Amino acid sequence: ALAYMFMVEGMCLDEAYAQLFAVRRCHPQLGMIRASACDMLAGGLGTGSIRLAIKRPEASEVQIAGLDVGWTNKLPLVQDDSTGEFVLTHTLPPGTYQYKFIVDGEWMPSMDLPTVDDNGNVNNVVTVVPEPGSPDAARRERIMAEKGRPTEEELKQLRSLLGVE
Repeated sequence: ALAYMFMVEGMCLDEAYAQLFAVRRCHPQLGMIRASACDMLAGGLGTGSIRLAIKRPEASEVQIAGLDVGWTNKLPLVQDDSTGEFVLTHTLPPGTYQYKFIVDGEWMPSMDLPTVDDNGNVNNVVTVVPEPGSPDAARRERIMAEKGRPTEEELKQLRSLLGVE
């Protein structure tokens, strides 16, 4: 309902949420609705590259869970012999992702990197942004902001993509 109100009817997402919340208490991820509108307008997810590293020279294996692979799948990190860091370079769509390192089987956040407390679970967090100065970056900055919304032209494009005209 919120996505329809935002992408088809052109309502401010924050106002649509307030209307829905008055009828039924819920806590949808408004950022994901905004992000999906941005993705549709960009013609796909877009990509950004991240580099994540943790210094654990004594470790024999380091992996990451979370990001875009979920908490049950794991991505291996490669040890840089010159620095002792375990490193992952990964391409992701723009957005904010939580993750955790798994060092020799033990799950842990790196307190040297940004963290978030997610209901008592401390995870690392990384934000991927589109290329600065690109049309996608400007659109995402505008739409992702509080009270951000698509322009009239973007609403026409969203309606067309959704088959609602």
